[in-house]
Amino acid sequence: MASHREKLIDMPSVHRHPAITPRPPAELKKRADQAVKQVDSTLNAHIVAFLEWLVHDRAEPPARPEKPIPKIGK
Repeated sequence: MASHREKLIDMPSVHRHPAITPRPPAELKKRADQAVKQVDSTLNAHIVAFLEWLVHDRAEPPARPEKPIPKIGK
């Protein structure tokens, strides 16, 4: 019988694109989560849109809230 690890290796990925794992500081992540909610988006959608803007695949950066998100605990 195959081990759990062997089964995982044999399973094809269910995702269309390979994952990246940015690790922002926890406080920044919380504020970013608040910001994307305010513009009716998701963190993933915003990161993809930013990367598209960065490489000139789109003309404008993704939307951001009108007012800054205050730092937590300051």
